[in-house]
Amino acid sequence: MCFVGRKKEISLIVKALEKGTNIVLSGKYGIGRTALIKHIAKIAQERWKFFYMDFSQTPGEVCNALLKKLFPDYHYKNKHKYVRYKASRFQIANLDLPDKRKHILILDNIAKLSPQKIKLLSYLSTEKRFGFIAIVEQFIPEPDLLRLRVALSPTIQIRLFHLSIHSTREYLRNSSIKYNFNWPENRIKTFSEIIKGYPLAMKEIVTMEHKRG
Repeated sequence: MCFVGRKKEISLIVKALEKGTNIVLSGKYGIGRTALIKHIAKIAQERWKFFYMDFSQTPGEVCNALLKKLFPDYHYKNKHKYVRYKASRFQIANLDLPDKRKHILILDNIAKLSPQKIKLLSYLSTEKRFGFIAIVEQFIPEPDLLRLRVALSPTIQIRLFHLSIHSTREYLRNSSIKYNFNWPENRIKTFSEIIKGYPLAMKEIVTMEHKRG
């Protein structure tokens, strides 16, 4: 898929990572939060190494999954072994990282935070070993959002809104060229007025055209 828009948000996130500031990224379902971070991870891969974590899991599951991603050699030697929570947390914070780039942990699927998860984030954040990007759901309770920001302090919060008409049309034009849809300009204009800058709808239009073809 083509990626358009979000220049302001990209700049804010990159500058925050450069300063060692963590990011809390919010917005409604389908607004493009994960797509934005994947785009940044692609264009900034020489500077930072990004790891995606499903933070809907338990702290123990999160730590074991992260341990495997951070230390693949360790995982190979212990592939049938589930490491107890506190031991895995300690190893994540203290084992020598094989990659010398700054490591950015992307915490996805955050809808609600237990006290145990907050403690995990506070522990890892205090070590100053990782940068964090937390992708939160729009409906996350305000107290949880506040606790998250405190645990990952210093943080900035960025909320994504619909894309501009210009970016929507750019996306549709690029998709039309890339996939040989041959959409005339008036059709692109009509689509953009229907979509109203909602990224999920933009992708659905392209998917539907693929199926028709």
